[in-house]
Amino acid sequence: MHRSFWLLLGGLLAVTSCHRGPGPNVAATVNNRPITYAELDKFYKRQFVVNTQGLSQDQIEAQKLDVLRTLIDNEIMLQRAEKAGLLATDSEVDTKFTELRTPFTQEEFNKQLKTQGMTVEDLRTQIRRELSLQKLVNKEIISHITISDADVTNFYNANRAGYNFPEPQLRIARILVTPAENHNV
Repeated sequence: MHRSFWLLLGGLLAVTSCHRGPGPNVAATVNNRPITYAELDKFYKRQFVVNTQGLSQDQIEAQKLDVLRTLIDNEIMLQRAEKAGLLATDSEVDTKFTELRTPFTQEEFNKQLKTQGMTVEDLRTQIRRELSLQKLVNKEIISHITISDADVTNFYNANRAGYNFPEPQLRIARILVTPAENHNV
């Protein structure tokens, strides 16, 4: 009996060790996809480029939680886009990347990336995510919205009073000071 107890305990340990929780560097997990603290810090620094001096630790943590919530929401929508086959293609990413890079010289572009704390690969990943989310929103939301001319007219007529503002009246005066000593002007 003593031996069977150890075998049972060993079996339980083996089963529980196979189902480990997320590692210590994981801030959140969305359908088995981790969002790491490194990602969270990177997005936080990008979003709050301004100096956070003067903020309490609680305020900083609240901001980080907001950023984490955004990352979780984006990951959920990205997974939905992936299931719907709406992920941005390499050519779409290349086109958008070229569009973003065109106004800058290579040196200026690299400086902009460095300022944002990004690499070229980070930017390409962000572009792919944003284009994929845009495709998802277009398919599942915007494509279902229809607004007719009659709807616009009816809304305007119902809210006409809100659009009637008196034009502001301005009075302008001009004082002319000349450097000439001739006072006959």
